[in-house]
Amino acid sequence: MYYFSSIGVITIFIIDKLNRINLTKGDTAIMNVGIYDLEDGEYIPKDTDTITFTVRNQTSAQPVITKIADNLGYIELTPEDTSALNTGLYLYDVQLSTNEGRIYTIIPATLFTLSREVTQ
Repeated sequence: MYYFSSIGVITIFIIDKLNRINLTKGDTAIMNVGIYDLEDGEYIPKDTDTITFTVRNQTSAQPVITKIADNLGYIELTPEDTSALNTGLYLYDVQLSTNEGRIYTIIPATLFTLSREVTQ
């Protein structure tokens, strides 16, 4: 079992129990990836591992956002990442790539909603 979690009150956005994300267009979001294996417990990424967060209009489309987590597993979406996007529904996933050439999709294609902003 793997999970993806947001961190506290640094930003206001929603990740629900099904990992669906709702973010207001132009806002900042800081997320932390937690990876758990049912047999071994928490997986601590190695310095050579890469955790990639990708957002697309549909699974076969070109990415509209691609972010690499830092060495502590944090992913930051900046206002510039979403300011040029249309509000609406997207899909995202999170993938772990190891130095050994192994690839694990730790969050499969999941709903990412970009909501309208009122204050500009």
